[in-house]
Amino acid sequence: LSASSLSHLFVTDYASVPRLPLVFSIFGNTAHAEAALHDYLYSIKWDREDADKMFYEAMLSQGVPKWKAYVMYLAVRTFGWLSYPK
Repeated sequence: LSASSLSHLFVTDYASVPRLPLVFSIFGNTAHAEAALHDYLYSIKWDREDADKMFYEAMLSQGVPKWKAYVMYLAVRTFGWLSYPK
């Protein structure tokens, strides 16, 4: 899976990591392809909980450390509703 293989189909911001220095240094530049998949699933109104779980599983399958994947998963569960289509 590559981010570029999906990103031409829809608009993606990849992983929306806050630009706070410590947060971005830990979570920035992580899981671009997985985030593009997640954004695509949101864009087609895939069930939000399932899309978030798929994001988590995709990160694990690509070698993102479990703790980091879990924090990113919690972030989309907490704030994902803000970008989920109405």
